[in-house]
Amino acid sequence: MFSKQSYLRYLALTAIGLGISVLPAQAATRTAASASLTDVSAAIAASVDGDTVNIPAGSATWGSTLKLTKAITLKGAGSGSTKISANGITMMVISLSANKPVRVSGINFTNAGGTKSPTLIIWGSSHTGTGTPITSLRVDHCNFTFGKRAVNPDGYVYGVIDHNTFVNCDIGVGITGDDDYAWKRPIEPGSINTLCIEDNTFTINNSTPVAPNEQIYHQEGTRTTIRRNTFDGRAYTNGSSLFFDCHGNQGYYTGNTSTDFRGTVLVEFYNNIMKAYKTYRMLYIRAGTTFAYNNTMTCDSGSATAFALTEEEAWQTQFFNPLKTTWPAQDQVTNSHFWNNTMNGAAVTSVTLWNAKDSTFIQQGRDYWMSAPASGNKYYPYTALVYPHPLVTAQDGGTATAPSAPKNFKVLAP
Repeated sequence: MFSKQSYLRYLALTAIGLGISVLPAQAATRTAASASLTDVSAAIAASVDGDTVNIPAGSATWGSTLKLTKAITLKGAGSGSTKISANGITMMVISLSANKPVRVSGINFTNAGGTKSPTLIIWGSSHTGTGTPITSLRVDHCNFTFGKRAVNPDGYVYGVIDHNTFVNCDIGVGITGDDDYAWKRPIEPGSINTLCIEDNTFTINNSTPVAPNEQIYHQEGTRTTIRRNTFDGRAYTNGSSLFFDCHGNQGYYTGNTSTDFRGTVLVEFYNNIMKAYKTYRMLYIRAGTTFAYNNTMTCDSGSATAFALTEEEAWQTQFFNPLKTTWPAQDQVTNSHFWNNTMNGAAVTSVTLWNAKDSTFIQQGRDYWMSAPASGNKYYPYTALVYPHPLVTAQDGGTATAPSAPKNFKVLAP
């Protein structure tokens, strides 16, 4: 454990790394005349980077997409007070020209039931390397009803999605990474170099207009920290609740950044509560490194697999020809750890290989362990990211819980 002074310096340095100012900043606050798209757009047009645009209490239906190109805070009066609806369109797109903090907070978004459109898209730099990274995104205290990939970070996007409610979304948070560029960056479990999804509630019930896909879905080089969320499908008795998927590569990687579809890089999934009336698997893991621990899972009807692991190069003929027959596969499950999880009150002591051919590629003691990282493992010692996420602490104040040995922590000379 380190001193309070050193820890405060650690938080300050972390904030600087996120692009968060730790000094008082001059910024304006503007309030839109109403929640209408016209009035909100006008208030944004009058703002500059660093400003806050408030949306007052009230309801509005948006008929087209709000394009947010300024690094501002767009803040409603609370998800119970500022209510915006749409009829099956993307309601907001964030695309910045510089990597600066951007925030969407306190808004109730209701899209059309059964829509195939995301509600909120955040564009970072793409799989071709074009565009601007966003490493200080925050989406918080919002409500999202319906929408496919209701929140859709796309490309190089890090930050935090926190204290939101997702209701009957056909994928609540659907993340697309920047493929090969994501794999080239250092892999640092326990660091801020992920998209953090914390303190949210994902609810599925029989009012869902379609059988929903996984509530959190990864593809193409994603990196996430997913913690302290509640996934609740107990009131969905018409089908199986699906909560989590991390995609593998979809075709062999050839070095073509324009076309190649890479697998998930890193997932840290811990201190979550997962409750299903019925499901066949809680987490579907098809690539990369996963740390899953301290999760509480329950399934009221039938039996459920806690951790389903697979390597599609072994069996998925739709994307791989010829199939791979020798270890290792590209982007496969590796350096993964599962510990201190329960299913219906009993300890989870094993994973399930989803296909008979998976055993060539996924083996305990080589590719995964049913224990925390220990001496000899690649990511030992492992320390979780400070809680709350440093971006939350910087914007909301409060007290963070210091990790025992923060990743990459250095005390700089005065």
